[in-house]
Amino acid sequence: MCSALNFSAQRRKLDASLQTGFRWLLRIIGRMWIELDGRVTADVERKSEHEKREKTERAKRVQRSRELRFTHVHNCFTALFRDYPVSRCQKKKLLLDFVVQGEILEAV
Repeated sequence: MCSALNFSAQRRKLDASLQTGFRWLLRIIGRMWIELDGRVTADVERKSEHEKREKTERAKRVQRSRELRFTHVHNCFTALFRDYPVSRCQKKKLLLDFVVQGEILEAV
């Protein structure tokens, strides 16, 4: 098994070559910080914009799905109760009752 710790000593120290490599990496990052920071910032902004676009598109799809579902329910209700002799207000109440109980979807 590979390990960065030297288990032969009482104190657990990092392997000397790993410690050297780690310091080297930190020095390189420090020297290139301005360039790396700019690249990371640009990537984060690009990812954020992409996620925002996806969220907006998802919201539009959900809204469209809801509109289609309502249109479907409304059309079914209209077809089922076209000749039902009640006022418009009573028809709206019936529609809400059917939607709440889920009966309109089962009736189709």
